[in-house]
Amino acid sequence: MSFDSLMKDRMTTRRRSETGTDAYGQPTYEYQNWLIDYPCLLQANRGTEEDIVEIHGEKVISTHRLYIRICDIHEADQLVVTGWEGGPDYGALTRSFRILSIAQAAGQHHHLQAKLKAIEPKEV
Repeated sequence: MSFDSLMKDRMTTRRRSETGTDAYGQPTYEYQNWLIDYPCLLQANRGTEEDIVEIHGEKVISTHRLYIRICDIHEADQLVVTGWEGGPDYGALTRSFRILSIAQAAGQHHHLQAKLKAIEPKEV
């Protein structure tokens, strides 16, 4: 089975870009789609010790892992993943995530593994 055949999900990355300035001269930002409909594999974590990521001295628990081919993705990006079949779907098969860390998984420029934290939908 090839790596590409495991990529059952699709992701869109959203990158923050400067859109202008506000009334006080401060830059304003907006997230815009960057990589669109990119193949990936999303898996829910089991809550082990290796799922803890330290960011600026604060420990954050990673809720999911993402596997993708090498691509232009940054920790400052947001992800929207569709087609995910593992875990609660909150009434939809689309979830948003914050990227906690990105690492080369195979060590030979084969693919990336990202630790993610789900952005929970707001209650209405």
